[in-house]
Amino acid sequence: MENEINKIRWEKWRTKQDKDREKTYFYCWGENMIDTCEAKAMDGSGNYVYIYAFGHFGENRVNVSWQYEVCNCPVDYAWGYLTGTLIITADGGSITYIIDNVCSYGRTVIFTGLEESNRYEARAQISSKWWCSKQQDSFWKTFNRTIGCILSI
Repeated sequence: MENEINKIRWEKWRTKQDKDREKTYFYCWGENMIDTCEAKAMDGSGNYVYIYAFGHFGENRVNVSWQYEVCNCPVDYAWGYLTGTLIITADGGSITYIIDNVCSYGRTVIFTGLEESNRYEARAQISSKWWCSKQQDSFWKTFNRTIGCILSI
């Protein structure tokens, strides 16, 4: 009788373990092969550039979401004229944004028709400068960074 009770307990425990174990597996087939990566660069003043990339390897496509914030001047300084560019690339594809007088922005870019590969690279390159000023003192401030991350299967 005791063996029967122990066997029933063991079977219940084993069934629960199998169900919990099923939850930990990730299955990946054919066109569902994906990977993600992200990168961020910033300075001590709060200026930054950030990318988050999502690679769809079965579709030869990479989505790159990006954000930037610049124009941060020291306390009591006002920012003035901003100029610069942001270049987003994914394996040879490239899109350039002019960021004149737009201190912060973000969006998603989709690169399609990429060569079939098991590795893609996403990059962002920002080059910006703006004028910081207050009474009898002014200067140019710059934020230039290149960041990237690798997607692979």
